[in-house]
Amino acid sequence: MAALCECGCGGVAPIASRTRSSRGIKKGDQLRFIKNHNIHESRYKFPVKSGEDHPAWKGGRITTQKGYIKIQRPKHHRADGSGYVFEHILVAEKMYGGALPRGAEVHHNNRLRHDNSPKNLTICKDHDEHMRIHKQDAIEMRWFREQVRKRGAPLIARPSLYKV
Repeated sequence: MAALCECGCGGVAPIASRTRSSRGIKKGDQLRFIKNHNIHESRYKFPVKSGEDHPAWKGGRITTQKGYIKIQRPKHHRADGSGYVFEHILVAEKMYGGALPRGAEVHHNNRLRHDNSPKNLTICKDHDEHMRIHKQDAIEMRWFREQVRKRGAPLIARPSLYKV
């Protein structure tokens, strides 16, 4: 007699077409599940929770290893495979009044990747403009370090160095 799929769908579980010794299945044995059926529902008496319903939910906000903050927005056009979008992209889009143009990049003025306040972000039209900003920052920092070395004491930084 054919056995039903253990996921609870009511379908008839198939017969194994070949032996899989690593899984303890012999050719001709009745399988427990129909291929791709959810085994979690048979293992647990309650539905598997995810997102806001999960007890370990932390608000859909994570920090990457590089220090950027990501927010869960699965339907956003710039969401990654896990449904997260960089927070600075979301803030820049709010400042811009819509989706950023194709190729646009967002620069953190104070170089702090977790500081996504609107006054700290600059929207660059492309990668080249973004790199020009970084190059100018490097030139200003070099000038600043040189002045400190010459005078032997810290200076009051030029206003353009810290765009606040």
